[in-house]
Order: sequence, then structure tokens, then C-alpha cells
Amino acid sequence: MNHLFSPVRKNGKLLVGLMVALMAGHASAQEKVETPSAVRDGWVTDFEAAKKTAEKEGKDLLLEFTRAKGCGWCIKLENEVLTQDAFKQQVPKNYVLVKLEYPRDQELPEALKKQNEKLLDFYHVRTFPLLVLCDANGRPYAGSSYKNSDAEGYLKHLAELHQRRIDRDQALAAAENLEGEEKARMLEKGLSQVSRYYHHHYRDVIDAIAKADPSDACGFIANIKVGEVKTNLGKLVRPFYEERKFDEIPAVVDGFIKENKIEGEALQVALLYKTQALYSSGKYDEVGKVADEVLAINDASRAARFAKMIKKRIERLSEKEGEE
Repeated sequence: MNHLFSPVRKNGKLLVGLMVALMAGHASAQEKVETPSAVRDGWVTDFEAAKKTAEKEGKDLLLEFTRAKGCGWCIKLENEVLTQDAFKQQVPKNYVLVKLEYPRDQELPEALKKQNEKLLDFYHVRTFPLLVLCDANGRPYAGSSYKNSDAEGYLKHLAELHQRRIDRDQALAAAENLEGEEKARMLEKGLSQVSRYYHHHYRDVIDAIAKADPSDACGFIANIKVGEVKTNLGKLVRPFYEERKFDEIPAVVDGFIKENKIEGEALQVALLYKTQALYSSGKYDEVGKVADEVLAINDASRAARFAKMIKKRIERLSEKEGEE
């Protein structure tokens, strides 16, 4: 079982996974989500109703994002884990099970389709199948894709993830009785139990860390800001990469930097998007200039290492052109 949400490579260029900060809407009374008869026993499809059940029963939510038919790994997960007795006997003790389906070959009821699309965006699901684990409020703390396993092995995996939610809550509760840097470190401990992919769902915790430790002694907030740039700027530039409109990306990056007042290593990361686009456009002289901007900010950061790699690549290309 491998965790998701590492950087994605496309056409040899580093494209960082994007997150969507949209809030999932509540289904109105007129849009009550009905559970199709095909849903397996013990599972529901109404997300808001599932949250109420989880709150009432003191459970978490396990959201299964699936295409079901036509998705080999979705079928394997269902056959090898979700329909096995061990899973059916153990997992409902801690989770309300919610099936969210995205079929290619059939239309869902309109209210269900609308709900599922909102949740796809809210949890930023980019692959199927995906299990997202949330507390009763729907705030995620872990996500897991599926590779070959058996029910017992996957149950162990889920138990480990569930313990992380418990550890999260204990640390966040302990932080309430602390002040200053001690409070910040305890909040960081709690947030460290959450997959980085879901940190944007914890803005209240991040703000509390910044307030408790304005100097950012451990660099935690700086790392968060880097992640936010990767997420938000990645979202902006991805369509341009997909349409190969590389010439338009530098202006998008510049606008993002100005609007959000990006500084430090976060600024370095933003500028790397610009170097990638310029390189793809064949504007090698400009690539070198932007790479120098990255290095001028901090030549020892991770972003600086990428800038140095880009400069070396440009130098090799120049040498080849000189030989010709």
C-alpha cells in the first residue's frame, strides 16, 4: 500500500501535485442523495448523512473513490479487501463507509453525481481507487491507493493510519495548554500525523503555529508556504503545460508571485516553474537568468539544487552548439 501525493513527472518536467481549496457543498433537502441498490452492504453514498452518523457513533469516515467497473485496481481492491469477511467485521467498528463512484458507462442520479464531483475536487482525487480517511467532520488525515495485498495486510495498514488520527488529536489537545514555542512544537507534532497532501485543510492549525512562534524557529511555516506554492501555482500552470502554451507561463508565475507576495524558498520554487516553461520554449538565455535569481535568494536550498542542475544543462547545450 503506497501513499500518494508525491510530485508528478510529465514530459520530463517536474509538475507538482495541485490541491483544490474548494469547499464541498451541502446537499439541500431537495437534493437528497439516494443510495443506489447496487451499493454493497454496510456502505452508504450520502456524504452528509455519513458525517452525522460518524459524529453520533464516534467514528471516522472511510471514503472510497472508485470507478468500479472498467478499473482493474478498483476491482482488485473490492475483491481482495473490501468484500472480505475480515474487512467487513473489523473496519466498520472505527469507520462509517462511504462509496463514491465515478462510472464511465452509466449516469448517476443528478444529486449523487453533483455530490461526488464536489467531493472529487474537495479531496483532490486524481487516481482510482483511492481511500481517504477523515474525522467525523470530513477533515482528511490520510489517503491510500491500492496495490497487491490481502485483507489482513490492508487492515494493518488502515489501523496504522487510524492511529495517526488518534495521535493527531492528542497532540492538538495537548497544545491547548501550552504557550509560545512549546505550543508551536506540539501543534507541529499533531500536524505531522497528517499527510502533507491534506495540510491545506488545517489552516487553523497552521495559523496557530505562526502565532505561537512568529520567528518560525524550526522553519515549519516556511515549509508550509513552499507546499502552498507548489499546490496553488501548480494548479494555475498545469492547463498551460497540458496545452503546451509554455510562452504564457512566465507571466502567470510573475502575477502569482506579485499577488501573493511570495518570499524566501517559496519564491525560489515559484521561479522554478518559470525556468521550466522557458526551457520548454527554448529560451535558454532567459532560463539562466531566472536560475541566477533563484540562487541569489539562497544557494543552499533544495530549490537551488534544481536551479544549479538547470544551469548545467544549459551549459552543456551551449557547448554542443559551439562544437557544431
